[in-house]
Amino acid sequence: MTGASRGDFAIRCEAPNSFVNILYGDEVAAILNIGQEALIPDNADLEVWIPVRPPSLQDISSAVVTSENQFIVNVQRATINDKHWDVDTALSTIGFDEVHEWSISDTTEHPFHMHLYHMQIATSGGC
Repeated sequence: MTGASRGDFAIRCEAPNSFVNILYGDEVAAILNIGQEALIPDNADLEVWIPVRPPSLQDISSAVVTSENQFIVNVQRATINDKHWDVDTALSTIGFDEVHEWSISDTTEHPFHMHLYHMQIATSGGC
């Protein structure tokens, strides 16, 4: 995770007044202290949790994506869509407040990753 990343966690605690370490690699990134009032019995009927998201992280699973914003991304060891990385040449530009849909394939030789942009997996098992 980066400074622009967000992580939502659902954690089951075994006992009151316990704590959980959240690790990033081998380092402790956060320590959660759980008090008695936070515990819910195992047999409790729980509502589906829907997180409150800031406007920049809204659920986009039902968004209408224009054809101009639909892309096929083929990742090879040294290229993306047959283009080599060049510090002076952007592969694409993403406009503010736009929704894009990317179909990403062939990531076995080089894992796909993006810098600075939030994304949402739209297909079950699509990660």
